[in-house]
Amino acid sequence: MRIGLIMKTAGSFAVVLTWLVAASCSANSAGSTYGNSTGGAGGGDGGGLGGSGGTQPVLGDASPGDGSLDEAGACVGQSYPGKVVPLDVLILLDATGSMDDSSGTGATPVWPPVTAALQTLISDPNMNGIGMGLTFLPNPPPAGTKIPGRCLTNAECVNMGTCNIMFGCNAACNVDTDCGIYGPCMILGQARFCTGAATPKVSCDPADYGQPVVPIDVLPSNAQALVDAISSKSPDGSATPTQPALTGALSYAHGWAVAHPDHLTNVLFATDGEPNDCTYDTPEGAADVAATAYNDNPSVSTFVLGLGQLDVLNQIAQKGGTQMAYIADSSSVSDKLVDMFNQMRANGACQFQIPVPQSGQTLDYGRVNVSYTPMGASEPQSVPYVKGKGGCDPTAGGWYYDTDPAQKDPTKILLCPATCDGVQLSTEGVEVILGCKTIVK
Repeated sequence: MRIGLIMKTAGSFAVVLTWLVAASCSANSAGSTYGNSTGGAGGGDGGGLGGSGGTQPVLGDASPGDGSLDEAGACVGQSYPGKVVPLDVLILLDATGSMDDSSGTGATPVWPPVTAALQTLISDPNMNGIGMGLTFLPNPPPAGTKIPGRCLTNAECVNMGTCNIMFGCNAACNVDTDCGIYGPCMILGQARFCTGAATPKVSCDPADYGQPVVPIDVLPSNAQALVDAISSKSPDGSATPTQPALTGALSYAHGWAVAHPDHLTNVLFATDGEPNDCTYDTPEGAADVAATAYNDNPSVSTFVLGLGQLDVLNQIAQKGGTQMAYIADSSSVSDKLVDMFNQMRANGACQFQIPVPQSGQTLDYGRVNVSYTPMGASEPQSVPYVKGKGGCDPTAGGWYYDTDPAQKDPTKILLCPATCDGVQLSTEGVEVILGCKTIVK
């Protein structure tokens, strides 16, 4: 499981993604791909995690439970090669006019390279097994939506002044909240317009972003749908409703994560602009939305791809659990996307599925152990269980469940940082042993 550096060249998705298998899976993997393998990390299609499992002694416990005793009186449990959790990603792609420079600013268009890079990535066989979905911003509001101050005639501006065809009723508001979610209140001389009235094809309602254009499904089953959706999309949006769009996207992703708690769910947000146009649409507000999703259980991380000098997006990434935004231009977007997917998979490299016991046996969360062979060692080392991330020893490490078994059935085994570092330096993989009393720190 030793991780090495990689050299990237243009169009090198296959090379990079294949490298990641070695970084994130057990070293005894045979025939694995980058994607979410249907077999165990040790290969094969057997039950549980990686086939039927072998045996491994757990020292210090002579109570066999579902295990057996060896000649030295140690419990021998069923050993399963660790299988990293499946990866799912919802892409939220900015489709405003500035992405293709339809605004006429003279900037280099980023829509062609970012969409080409995404389509190449989606079609790469090494992505097979990863769950992926797609949605865009902005979306239009549903037909019949009443946007405060929106007008075509003076008759529609009762008590709101007169109608300006471009901006709406010229006395529509005094404060932002007069516009509902379609503000802020824009003051132009003596006139006061609701901003949303000038951009009637831009929804500010998070609910309008809660259903993706292409729902999450496992590649390659939905690859053509993803490629077609990107190909048919025109970047013609007139505003960047980041906060409501991200709220809707993360709401969908959270629902997906709840339904698939043993997966690692992420949102990848790609944009070339700062939030604008809606009453509730600021970098700080979008960052708070990302923080809520990241701190929830199950957690959803937000990765941000900034297409241009958009350091303001860093706070969204930071609160979304991914430290900093990936900043790219038209020439570097392919490499940055590879970096982002590499990081997503690396984030799950120390999160493992809980094996399913052999037929006829019941999983006892008090009889689960984890081991790996440290670099330079010849025998596996048992890793002690700790009660949550806060119990991790900075030196000795440990492992814990994603939720307290006394409260709710766990879905993942997570390694403490020190243990994770040791595993990534090891040439051997993680083993999960069932049937012997858990070794507790």
